Amino acid sequence: MSMATSIKETREGTKTAEFKFRLKYILLPLVFLLLSVVLLVVFYPQLDADVAFRFSTDGTPKSWIGRGTMLPLTLLPQILFVVSAFGIALIISRLGRSLNQMSNAFKPQYIIILMSNMVLLPQIIFNYIMLDIFSYNINGSHLMPVWIFAVIVMVIGGVVLAAFFARYFSKMRSLNKQQ
Repeated sequence: MSMATSIKETREGTKTAEFKFRLKYILLPLVFLLLSVVLLVVFYPQLDADVAFRFSTDGTPKSWIGRGTMLPLTLLPQILFVVSAFGIALIISRLGRSLNQMSNAFKPQYIIILMSNMVLLPQIIFNYIMLDIFSYNINGSHLMPVWIFAVIVMVIGGVVLAAFFARYFSKMRSLNKQQ
């Protein structure tokens, strides 16, 4: 048994694994929340009183907000991403009995880590959007278009997910051949 599980005996006398919540399940979303706070601390003092936050297709500003309004609009979604990751990890760790019915070739903790870190993809994209807004308002220039960055992040996420499942299926295939 891993450190993330403990054995619990039920009333019927059978033993089941009980999965406990671990901070490592939501570590990456927490890191990106911290990164967004660092970006705010670094760039917020350099912003003007009015901040452009929506842009047309040619990159010119469409909408403006006050600098003070920028704080909650950038931090609140990041906090919601972390709370979502926490909720997902907590729910899945509570469903540990169902996860325990899987093959020994696959550790259920990997599912918890994978599922709770799924919020990382939109969180990375949101951090990039925040950085692009700061870049435009401070330097007057955009980074690469957001849609290109979003496609890159989603392709990388898809490759990581495919590698995860390929590893799982190859372990399952080798286990089935041994039996």
